[in-house]
Amino acid sequence: MADTGVRKIHHFRNLPNGLTCGCPHLGSSQHVLRLQSSSCEQGLWGRVIQEAGAEVLYGLAIGDVVIVHDKTSVGVESRPCWQGLSWVRYATWREWNGPRGIVTVMPEHSRGGHPLNDFWEHKFLALDRRDRQFLRYFQQFYKPGHTIFLRSCWRIRNAAEANRRKHEERVAEPEKATTIVMPHGPYGPMVLPPD
Repeated sequence: MADTGVRKIHHFRNLPNGLTCGCPHLGSSQHVLRLQSSSCEQGLWGRVIQEAGAEVLYGLAIGDVVIVHDKTSVGVESRPCWQGLSWVRYATWREWNGPRGIVTVMPEHSRGGHPLNDFWEHKFLALDRRDRQFLRYFQQFYKPGHTIFLRSCWRIRNAAEANRRKHEERVAEPEKATTIVMPHGPYGPMVLPPD
């Protein structure tokens, strides 16, 4: 089947705060996952892969867009979203494509803008066999070289009404767009172009 550039969009709520996220483009999504900040803080990267789960990894492998929604009490993206999703993007790309070209194709950066690829490569090589097998299973559904579309959409608890309206105005309706503009993220608006 030829790649048409049209991608299905899957919205996941990160438990527990993502359940009350209230993002206007979230719709009636009932997909959930549980990326824990404690797993990231403790460097349990194999556990983060397992927490992402089969449904997320399958969606990424077939080329769909996966957006994880979370809510935070501070004015920055939650650790599961900025660090956990960065790791999942890196690990899936690395397992499914090998090491060549990863720095230029999938550059990952910290919230402060520092490159993470060397850090993630070290963690990837330290993954145990069980976690690598879990990633490898989904490789059969992946078309080599396709972009891994994994993004976050986070909200600040008790955000002002003006911020909510601004958010609604800036989020594209997924069913009408092949390019999705997300107003969140550590580097400003995120644009997801088709392959």
